[in-house]
Amino acid sequence: MGSVTESEVSPADQRMLLDRMQSLATKLVSFAWNRFQLRLDYSDTSIAEVERILNELHADFARKGPDAKTAIKGLSHHFGAYIGEVLRRRHGGLWRADIPSLNPPADGVQVGERIFAPSRNVYLRLTEGANYSVKILYEKFEEGISQSIASRNEPSAEAETTTAVTLVQKSAARAVQDAHKRFDFSLDYTETCLDLLEEILLRISDLLTDRATATHRLREEEKMMLKAEGALNYGAFLGEVMCKNLGGRWQDTIPGSDIRRIVVVIDGRYFDPLELARSAIKDPREFGAKKFYFDAKKITQFDGVITRSEK
Repeated sequence: MGSVTESEVSPADQRMLLDRMQSLATKLVSFAWNRFQLRLDYSDTSIAEVERILNELHADFARKGPDAKTAIKGLSHHFGAYIGEVLRRRHGGLWRADIPSLNPPADGVQVGERIFAPSRNVYLRLTEGANYSVKILYEKFEEGISQSIASRNEPSAEAETTTAVTLVQKSAARAVQDAHKRFDFSLDYTETCLDLLEEILLRISDLLTDRATATHRLREEEKMMLKAEGALNYGAFLGEVMCKNLGGRWQDTIPGSDIRRIVVVIDGRYFDPLELARSAIKDPREFGAKKFYFDAKKITQFDGVITRSEK
């Protein structure tokens, strides 16, 4: 835990790291239920349940001695990912990979200028015991966040929104370039290109699941990059189509939500095309960009955030 300033990472790298941490956290939730019959729901109160599990595991590992070292390292990453996701979802922070200012470097959640490396604390809790309570450390970090928010001068909402809009517009332009280079498709921000967009998302899904022909199959690192960039760029493109044709605008906050994410606002209603693109790449036969768009076009009495649209 500390106060640092980290260099910026690309949106694609950030998406890949987030996917990895969310996957580890999801596995931890399953582990907690299957072994301890405890439901972890990503609330701050669930940290007490995490502490309870870690206490039982510490006693178990103490009996096993050095043979438990490998298991402790693996579980530290899973528990750390879960605790970090609780923080990130509560405060809208970012995951940072291998933070060089930590010794040794470790993954951590950054909220403002503060970074919390939960996996390191979990490791100490499992090896050293209750003196390294993750619940107490979590509470201290929460207190530090509250103090930072109260003391620092926040940048204007207008400046932050302008930066976010620039990001998604550049991402949409990259989607147009990628569609032409990778698939030989021409995207032009009109409603008629939505069929092409759905075909592109389907092909990306095929590439990620090895349903493409052998000559077009990707290495694992290429798949990770395509998954992250595809969701960001083509989700941004879909959002730009909505802005240009439905009179929408990008906004990086949702009233009443503690989580910061950029969405499209149309007539006071909020739509999340980036999440739709991510879902469509994962399951293109269930989630459709075209239906999502036309649902947004015709909807008149919906008051909330649309994140996905089933075909």
